[in-house]
Amino acid sequence: MEWKRIRVLNGYTAKARYYNDQKLRYSAGYISRFDCEHIGTPYFSSPSIGVATIKSGLRVIIMETKHRRFEVFCVPNSVKIFKFQREADDAFTMEYKKRKSAA
Repeated sequence: MEWKRIRVLNGYTAKARYYNDQKLRYSAGYISRFDCEHIGTPYFSSPSIGVATIKSGLRVIIMETKHRRFEVFCVPNSVKIFKFQREADDAFTMEYKKRKSAA
């Protein structure tokens, strides 16, 4: 499973410009945070992450990896994308419980 960084956006203005330029649509679904846990982020707001589709047809996620630094990653085909956010949240919860009981 290889996550390819597509772009680095420095600041909220650059992020907004990227959204506009790419005609970003968050209709591709959701992934569990465990699927992209190797991408470091100082923030944890949700157990699931929205997957967007850009103009070229790629499915991407945008993560804030440092304060006001956003990175755009292409979602690999091997990652399960859920149609609803609740499904991705449940997958996160199940994986969390499994890891906690194994520890």
